[in-house]
Amino acid sequence: MGTSGLGALLVEAGLLTEHDRSTIRRTSGGEGAAFARGLLALGLLDEDELASFLAEHTSFRVAAKDLKRACETSAAALIAPPLLQRLGVVPLRKENQTLIVATPDPLDADTLRQLEFFTGCSIVPEIATFSQIHQCLAGLIPNYQPPTNRLEEFLVNHAVAASRRQRLTDPKARVTTPPSRAERGGGAASRPGA
Repeated sequence: MGTSGLGALLVEAGLLTEHDRSTIRRTSGGEGAAFARGLLALGLLDEDELASFLAEHTSFRVAAKDLKRACETSAAALIAPPLLQRLGVVPLRKENQTLIVATPDPLDADTLRQLEFFTGCSIVPEIATFSQIHQCLAGLIPNYQPPTNRLEEFLVNHAVAASRRQRLTDPKARVTTPPSRAERGGGAASRPGA
């Protein structure tokens, strides 16, 4: 888990310190593109900046803008929907024994290894934004819910708690807050034993 080379690449480029990388890795969790989602949650980069950075600093291609159109049905059928949802990737096409997938973090070795294991194919990642992937997966998977990581959940819960505190101290304050993950029916708070 947590096997993305993205953090090291950002440190090498001078955009993160080693301490920043370590903190983000520790607090984001290790599922799928957790490190990349942590960067976005903290506002260090937006998703377009992340995709541009990866395109400029790696040899990976950028996926087509319209992933739904680029996604071949036969490629999507190679991976079970729960695995697609957990990993947050879009299988685009299969060429011989190679599966081309769109991913926000082509340096996430753990995700690439899982895809190789479950498909029996060599995996070639292409760079896509989280928005592109979520939009495509929402069309492929009924009731699709984008994954979140611990850092994202913490930040949302912190914002909700801060807003509630503000309303308690200033009843006239008109602050609109998004519902917490627990209020939306998901997250650790709704799992038994959490």
